Amino acid sequence: GALADIEFFLGTPPQGKTEIDLGETVREVIADFSATSSTRPKQRGPRRPVHVTGNPEALKDALFLVLHNAEQFGEGRPIDVVVRVEEGHGRVHVRDRGRGFSAEALSRAYDPFYTTVEGNLGLGLAHARQLIEDSGGKIRLLNSERGGGEVEIGLPLDG
Repeated sequence: GALADIEFFLGTPPQGKTEIDLGETVREVIADFSATSSTRPKQRGPRRPVHVTGNPEALKDALFLVLHNAEQFGEGRPIDVVVRVEEGHGRVHVRDRGRGFSAEALSRAYDPFYTTVEGNLGLGLAHARQLIEDSGGKIRLLNSERGGGEVEIGLPLDG
């Protein structure tokens, strides 16, 4: 499994930008993730289409990696996924219901090979960040006020 993971992380990232229906793309990723996981993410929003500019395959890969982390650190509890428009960006908020990020994890989570889980490669969030930034977006880690860790992905609205 580790070799397949390394091949994935070293592969050529998806290129090009286009219009993406953020809510629909998130639904697709949740369906794919749910097919291989016992943890079921719950999506709220959007009420109407949110069109952003980015690379759909890069977004899907990054979001899948974020959901995988939320599953690991959420200790089997549901994962909350919220899609909304804020400050001129389409945003996806993924919150687990675990303990949240330690201070060290918040400062080092994007460092390649940094991990707090024995046997993990520590490349997931570093790769997700690169994919999102290559698409013109931003990714941010924080501890949710309601508990758990939260990852926010933002892409510019189309148009």
